[in-house]
This record gives sequence, C-alpha cells and structure tokens, in this order.
Amino acid sequence: MTHEPSRKRRGRGERLAERAQAAQPVVWKGMAGGQFAPLAAADIPLIQSAALKVLEVTGIADVDAAYVPMFLAAGCRINDRGRMCFPPALVADLIAATPRSVSVHGLAPGAAVTFAPGRVHVCTGGTGVNMFEGGRVRESTLADLYDVTRLADAMENIHCCNRQLVARDIDDVAVMDVNTAYAIASATGKPFGAGVTTAASARQVRRLMDMILGDPAAFDRAPVCWSGGTFVVSPLRAPADGQDKLEAVVRAGFPVHQVMVPQSGTTGPAPLAGTLVQALAESLFVLCFVQLLKRGHPFIIGCWPFVSDLRSGAFSGGSGEQALLMAASAQVLNAYGLPSSIAAGMCDAKLSDVQAGAEKALTLSLATLSGATLIYSFAGMVGSIMGISPAQMVIDNEILGASLRVLRGIEVDAETLALPVIDEAAVDPGHYIAHPQTLALMESEYLYPAMADRSSLSQWLSRPGPGMAARAEAEAARLLGGHFPDHISEDTDKAIRRAFDIRLPRDRMRPA
Repeated sequence: MTHEPSRKRRGRGERLAERAQAAQPVVWKGMAGGQFAPLAAADIPLIQSAALKVLEVTGIADVDAAYVPMFLAAGCRINDRGRMCFPPALVADLIAATPRSVSVHGLAPGAAVTFAPGRVHVCTGGTGVNMFEGGRVRESTLADLYDVTRLADAMENIHCCNRQLVARDIDDVAVMDVNTAYAIASATGKPFGAGVTTAASARQVRRLMDMILGDPAAFDRAPVCWSGGTFVVSPLRAPADGQDKLEAVVRAGFPVHQVMVPQSGTTGPAPLAGTLVQALAESLFVLCFVQLLKRGHPFIIGCWPFVSDLRSGAFSGGSGEQALLMAASAQVLNAYGLPSSIAAGMCDAKLSDVQAGAEKALTLSLATLSGATLIYSFAGMVGSIMGISPAQMVIDNEILGASLRVLRGIEVDAETLALPVIDEAAVDPGHYIAHPQTLALMESEYLYPAMADRSSLSQWLSRPGPGMAARAEAEAARLLGGHFPDHISEDTDKAIRRAFDIRLPRDRMRPA
C-alpha cells in the first residue's frame, strides 16, 4: 500500500508570519492628515495677514549688505529703523513660486519620499549633546550619532532621519559637519537631512554626496538628502553667518528645510497666537530669500513656535500648549499648499517614565493628526531635547505606530460594515475569532505593540518579567548589535576617507 506524504502541520507563528507577509500594512508613510484643526477656519487668514503685516511694518533686522540689492530690486524697502520690509504682494508672489512638493530619495531602494501638503511623514531630529544609557548621562560622540541613526534606520515608523546628536568629540566645525553627514549617510538608506554650520561646509557636504552617488549629476536629478537650518534669530533678526550659508545650500542644490523657533514669552510674544504669527513671519522671510536667490527652488517651510514655562523661562516641549501650537502651525502652512514641518515628541522628562510617555503620546498624536508634511518626532530625545536614549527611541517608534494608526482612521464600506459576517457568526458559532474575515484582517486592521505589555493579569502575576523600559533597552541593544547598513561600498568608503578627514573608524561600522 502506498501512502500520500503527510502534510506537516504549520505552527501558529508560521501562520501569523505568512498572513503578515500577505497583508497590506497597517500604517504607511504619506498617509493623509488634517483631522485635528485647533484653529477655526476664520482664524487662519487672520494669522497669515498678521504675519504679512509684521514683515511689511516691523521687517527683518541685519540683512547683509551683499543681499540688500536683491531685496530692493524685488520691491522691498528699508524702514527708518534700518530693517528690511516686504510688501505683501511680493510675499504672495514668492509663495506662489515655491514648489508644492519636494522629493527626496535616500540611498536605499524604495526609500524615496515626496513631501506634499497634508501627507504625513515622520523624521528624527534633535541635535542633543548627551547620551542617556542605563541611568547614566555622558557627552555624545560621533560614534553615538552613527549608532542612533542606524537604530532609527531600523524603526519602521520613522521614514526619514536628521541629525540627533552633536559629535562633541570633534572640535573643528568644518570637520564635524562633514563627519556628521558621513555618519548619517552611512547609517541609513532613508532620506535624511545633512545640516551644515557654514557656507564652506555646504559645499563640502555636497562634494561628499557626489562621491557617495558616484556621479556629480545624480544628486541634481534625484537628491538623497536636504539641508538647511535656522536662519533667523528670534525676534526677527537675520544673523550674518546664516545668510551666506543659506545661499551656499541653495547653490549646492540641496532642497532647503528651514525652521524658526521663537519661544513664547522669551523670544516670542506670550500669547500663543502671537508666537505663531512671529514664527510664520520669520519663516516667510526665509522662503522669500530662497525664492529670490533661485525661483522655484525646492523648499520645506518649518514653522516651529516653541513654548516656555513662564515660571522659569525654560523650554517646555512636552506641554499641551506646545502640542496645540505645532498643530496650529501645520494647519496654517497647509492652507498655503506648501510642504511643511513641525516638531513633536520633545518631552521634558529625563527618564523613560510615565511623564515621558504622556508627553510624547500627546504631542506626537496631535502632530500626526494635524497633517504636517514632515514631523520631526525627536524620537528617543529626553530632557527637553538635551540628549537621546536608545531605549526611548524604541518606545517612541511604538508610540508613533499607534499615532499613525489613529491617523489612518476607520474605513467604512460594504465589506467593513460586515453585515453578512454579523448575520453568519451571530447565529453559529456565536463568535468571530475563527471567521475568515477576522483572519484576513488581523494583520492589516490592527497594529500590535512589541514593547507594551498586553498579557493577561493572571499571566503577568505568574511571571511578571521586566517593565517596558527594560524591554526597550534590550531591544535597542539587539538592534545595535546587528543592524549595520552597507549601502556605501567599501571602495567608495575608502575614496571618501582619502578625500576627507573621517573620524569614524571603519571597524566600528561592522558587527563586533
């Protein structure tokens, strides 16, 4: 007698993995936002008009003499206090000249993003100066920057990367800028920000990108990163070193991302609306600067009004007021139809504790719902963005996943209303757990946390185990021990090291 070979029974984990592979993702980059709108529709033109009035009457101080002719030729004037003032019609014309989307491609296949109004993407950020690890705090290094960037590269709910730490072991600013860009580009294939301190650094970082891509024209066709920074010192003053740096960033071909950070009650007015007006006026000044330098240049307008705790003047990034202001900023910028950025996740807590979770969940949720194009999530940042905790980044990735799931909302159609399923399952067997619809949707309708504890109380009482912070510490260590992106070839890396003073050892960029 012959026997048919028996079919091996698959385990639950195998079945779940198979369903997860076949299912649509639960959340994704570029989902539509704008569900949360703290400003009434009538408030938006009032904010925009007030910002134009600030630019027209108060103006911007300390515009460099090299750029005065450019502004005057465009129709600006210098008032009796020596400040450059902008006619509203000129600002409106330059807003219209600004591209409505910006594409940044990254270094890995499939990583490209297109920033467009109302389509939400999540980025890291911070420029912290400390590492928070295992209850200890120390100064951050170039190797730390490389490590936290490759950790962000492994986070599925982070779509882009920006500098998160300052390499405090490098004193020379020019060397630090190139090494920072090198470390980030080596650590992630996702689109990223290559911040620079000086005009000379902008040119050097562009040269570095050309070497990585292997073709000087490749970056112009498909930029893999953006650059920029803060080009106004609040309130309403243009520092000299920022103006030539801004021109160099534009001339080097980087899409420009700028941020303005007046702080309510200190470098901005105490009313939240007033701080938003000032931040918008400062942001529009930079937009005008860029478009007068090169009309139609890709530009992401970052309007980041910050909040102070007026009892001390300290920055208060985890406050409800901060969450409101950033969401309102996204609402105003989306009304222009421009790619925009805001900031969130900037907790004031120093530990991965209840305060950190509450502050991050509040600010990140409102930011994603606001519909900002690019949300600097400050993933992992603690201590009012003074430093970063790898474990907190793992937790923040989970918070971001939940926030993005809320952003996705609830799809309502004939299938999801499930009337036939209700009729069938309610009669027999009286539950839905094994129904084909349940099995088909369990990996695409629901997002399951990896760090949060969803075990039953009886399971937890029988085997308590470590808390969320400890689990995140272990997960961060696991990822940092094995996730080493290698999209830059060894030959290219050797050529880069011959051309630049790269301080990150090559053997530090491989598994131990």
